Amino acid sequence: MSRLTPLEREQLTDAQQQVYDTVLASRGNLTGPFAAWLHSPELANRTQHLGEYVRFRSSLPPALSEFVILRVARHFDCELEWAIHEPIARQQGLAVDTIDAVFAGKTISDSTPELGVVDRYVVELLRTNRVSASTFHQAVALLGEASVVELTILIGYYTLVAFSINAFLLPVPPDVTPRLPWDSDSQAGNMAMPEKVVVELPSRLAAELASANQALITDLLQRGLRDLHVEQALDRYQQGGMSFAAAAEQAGVSVPELARAAYVRNIEPPFDQEMVAEELQ
Repeated sequence: MSRLTPLEREQLTDAQQQVYDTVLASRGNLTGPFAAWLHSPELANRTQHLGEYVRFRSSLPPALSEFVILRVARHFDCELEWAIHEPIARQQGLAVDTIDAVFAGKTISDSTPELGVVDRYVVELLRTNRVSASTFHQAVALLGEASVVELTILIGYYTLVAFSINAFLLPVPPDVTPRLPWDSDSQAGNMAMPEKVVVELPSRLAAELASANQALITDLLQRGLRDLHVEQALDRYQQGGMSFAAAAEQAGVSVPELARAAYVRNIEPPFDQEMVAEELQ
């Protein structure tokens, strides 16, 4: 159920009715963020004009635009945005394997050069808030500067849509079967995609890791990052920058787990009854 009060047409102000009718005429319905935006009719009017352009009138091919929209929806785990645009993407000719890869948070295999470059552009911008020089120049070479500008604004617009849907808990229409639940363990919605990273190591460490497989190295990095997060959280707790519970949340561990880590570092954690009971088990 939406967090906002539902708006029926007969209850709308003149300004809201005008936007309502405009959106209905151009899109056929008011699903998506418009049910929320209509609470602020001037904002709704301005954003719907931007949305109409980037979705229907830009220089990007419709299938490519829908691919970008699905990437954004999956990145933000936006159930309604995905439910609306997956069937549209299929209608526009986007391959089922490509849609499945986006849903799984994987790179696009056997794709056209154009789709591959756009994929990198979208993923880099969503994951790092930046686009690398090489990806940017490849995108401009393939699409042209005007289309790259439109691509970037398309990503931004549907980020705005996803934020609106997720913040206000706008529901999927009852006649739509969502492709959910999201697999929270896979982290696919956060674009957890394999990526090559080059690092320089001391010779002794390099020699020890030379024969290690990918799974072992990944495990070592995850354990090391976890310990680092615990160390940083405990430092902030000691400095009075946060409560012990907040430090545990920052470190991504339970309060009892952080308490045990604190003991190892000779830090006295606060105790509550739950922690005491767990220690006595």
